[in-house]
Parts: sequence; structure tokens; C-alpha cells
Amino acid sequence: MANRGGLFAYRAIRAAGTAMIRHAIVITLRGWHVRKTIQGAQPMATVESMSPIPTDRLPTPLKIGWGFGSVGTQIVLNGQSLLLLFFFVTVLKMEPALAGTILFGAKLFDAVLAPIVGTWSDRTNSRWGRRRPFLLAGGILCAAGLFCVFNTPTANPLVLLASLMLISLGYSFFNIPYMAMPAEMTDSPIERTSIMSWRIAFVGVGTALATTLLPLVAKAGGGGKAAYGTVGVVAAVLTLIAMLITFAVTGRARATSSSGERFSFTAMIGAITSNGPFAFLLAAKLCQLIGLAAMSASILFFFKQVIGGGESMLALWSLFGNAASIASMLVWPYFSKRYGKVAVYAAAVLLYSVFGFSWLLAGPGESTLGVLIRAVGGGVFAGGLSLMGQSLLPDTMAVDFVRSGMRREGVFAGAYSFVEKASFALGPMAVGFIFQIMGFATHGVAGGDPRAVYAAVGLLSPGLYLLSILPLLGMRRSLAAYYRSPE
Repeated sequence: MANRGGLFAYRAIRAAGTAMIRHAIVITLRGWHVRKTIQGAQPMATVESMSPIPTDRLPTPLKIGWGFGSVGTQIVLNGQSLLLLFFFVTVLKMEPALAGTILFGAKLFDAVLAPIVGTWSDRTNSRWGRRRPFLLAGGILCAAGLFCVFNTPTANPLVLLASLMLISLGYSFFNIPYMAMPAEMTDSPIERTSIMSWRIAFVGVGTALATTLLPLVAKAGGGGKAAYGTVGVVAAVLTLIAMLITFAVTGRARATSSSGERFSFTAMIGAITSNGPFAFLLAAKLCQLIGLAAMSASILFFFKQVIGGGESMLALWSLFGNAASIASMLVWPYFSKRYGKVAVYAAAVLLYSVFGFSWLLAGPGESTLGVLIRAVGGGVFAGGLSLMGQSLLPDTMAVDFVRSGMRREGVFAGAYSFVEKASFALGPMAVGFIFQIMGFATHGVAGGDPRAVYAAVGLLSPGLYLLSILPLLGMRRSLAAYYRSPE
């Protein structure tokens, strides 16, 4: 019965993925056709060319220092999403569904915190500004939580949940004010793209450390509980250093002061839902981040269960992928100026999905060349979609400021963080239940049904990325209409 259920689930997911590919390509082509129909032979105006906002330039050291904080955030995110489900299931001997539920519960707590921290930072006035006190507190709490969860004295679910909640608190304290800062640092959409290109480069560095160094540390220590304890120490130290650097460097950044205004929950929801570009961006990021979380939670299983390369092959894939993503920051800003952020965003998503679906063709003994081709191709287009998504975030925040005259970037950063955290809660939980339903091995990677891993890596993750193209088409029209409006 379990095998029949697993086979049915696998076929259903595969059919849905194929349908989404066809539908997304048709919708994307229609969106480009509408653009040409409306505008004739004239090129689509980009956000930058339509913007009434003047350009200004920020010092490169400030951009680097601010972006460096993403090394810490990515170690927190990827260290959890890549290693924790594997650690809970294979080392602590938990059922996959229970492990996924614990991760979901911690992320749910994190998501609830997001709007609270966002509005709190909006209202804060201190000698360090509105955002920077949270950066300092967040770095300390994240480091403490990472140490605790990997050095847990027991497999008690409540103890693990408490450690994860500590990480969640620290991550919210750091990341939400952090993401609100670019909209305050400059009024130029072009400079925001430049700032975010540094952030995405350091996202690549942090992701490489989390997905390359940390698994190798675990392997070097024998892969047992003590080895993962060392992983916790390394992750905590690296995260703390990165976040403290950002706290120190951003002391020179332009900042805004709190007006003391208080917003009700209803007013916050109204501000978010009435901002069309931001709402479409959130919908797209929801799909993409659930897909990313599902990939992160299952990719180690894929390399050990399907390909057979283990941590070493995973580290090589991650290293080349992140190097390609970082290198691509040299060209994506040019395409952004030439074709517009949203158009480039949708194209990068579509092509990234193609590389994602190609994992369905991988099998035991997959060549190193095949893995590296996927790493480089996926890394380039992941860099593009990440940069465009991140650079559009402060642009959509600026829409609210121009319309309302209020500085409430923290509200929007909190909403964005809520979606991010909810996504990273749903992704691992979905993978855990897919594994459970399709009969994947409970305690270890040997003997499990590989179709469950294929479903998570090669269907669920890229399929969700493809789905995100739909809100991007709506965002394109909404953002263009705003910049052309008399407001």
C-alpha cells in the first residue's frame, strides 16, 4: 500500500511539474507579447528610466560592509535548511515528519516575530539609529542559537524547538532592520541594484560556507553527534563575525529618524496590500523561497541517496554554483538597465527552473561534469533572480514612501521576512511529508525510495520557481503604472 501511494504521489507530482512548465512558458511569452502590443516598437521603460528619483552614489566600502552581513544570514538559513533535517533524522534518529514539524514550528514562531520586529525598528530612536541596535543583538542571539541546536544534550523535541526559537529571534532582530536599510541609504534605484549586487555576492559566499565548509566539517569529524557539535561552533563564530562587521560599518550610512507614528495591525496590512508592486513581489518570493527551502532540505539526501557522491560532491557542486552566482553579478546589472528589472527577473527564473528540472535526468554514478554544468548554469541564473528580487524590494518600499510620506520601511521588511520564514518553514515540512508518504528510509539514507528524493529536488523545487513567473507579470505592469502615474 505504501509503495502504491508513493508511486501515485510521484506520478502526480511529475504530471503537475510538466503542466507547469508548459503553462509558465506560454504565460511568459504572452506577457512579452502584451508588452510589445502596448508599446509598439518602443522598448519597455525600466524602473530606472521612469523613476522621478535622482541618482546618488554610495561609497563602495559601505556597500561591501553592509553586504557582508549576508554571509551571516546565509549561514543561519542554509546551515539550518541543509543540515538540520538530515541531522535530526540520521543522527538524532527522529521520524522525518516529526523533524519537519519541529522545523516548521520554529519558523512559524519566526514568521510571527517578523512584523513585530519590523514596526519596533521603525519606532526606535537611539544614538546608533533605528536599525543598528537590532543588528548587534541579532548577531549575538544567532550565534548562541546555532551553538545550542547542534550541541543539544538531548533529542527532546521541546529542547530542540527552544534552540531553534533562539535562532529565529536572532535572525529576525538582524535581518528585518538589515533589509530595511537600503531604502534609507539611497533614493536611487540604480544604486539599490549596486548595493544588492554586493549583497548577492556575499550571499554566495555565505551559502558556499554553509553548504561546503559545514558538511565537510561534519564529515571530517565522522558524521556523528560530536562532529555536528563542531559544526555548531564553526557556524556560530562565522555568523557572529559577519554580523558584527555590518553593525560596525553601517555606522557611516545615511539613516532616517522615527517620527513616533504608531500603526495598527490593520493599517500595516492595508499599507502592504495597497502597494501593488510589493504584493506581487511577495507572491513571487513565496513560491521561490518554498522551492529553495525544499531544495536545501533534500539536496544532501539527493547526493547521498541518488548520485552517491556524498558530502564531497555536494561541496563541489555548491562551490562552483556559488562562484558562478558571484561572478554573474558583473553582468546582471547591465541587463537590468537594458531590459528592466522585472523582465530580467522572469527570464532568470525560467532558465533557473530548466536546470532544476534537469536533476530528473541524474542517476547513480552521475559524472562530475554533469554536476558542475548544473552548478554553473543554475548558479548564474540563481544570481540573476536573487539580485533582481532583492533590488526590487527597496524600490517597492519607495512606492509607499512617495504615496504616504511615511518612513515605514520596517513594516515592509517585516512582511517580506514573514514570507521568507514561512517559506523556510513550509519547505522542509513538505519534504518531510513527501519522504514519509513515499516510504523513504526513516533512520538513515540507505535503502530509501529514491523517487521521494527525485520528487523533492527535481519536481517540487523547480516547479514552484516556474509558478512564480505569474505574479512577476502582474508586478511588471503594476510597477510600470506607478512610475508613470501623476503621483
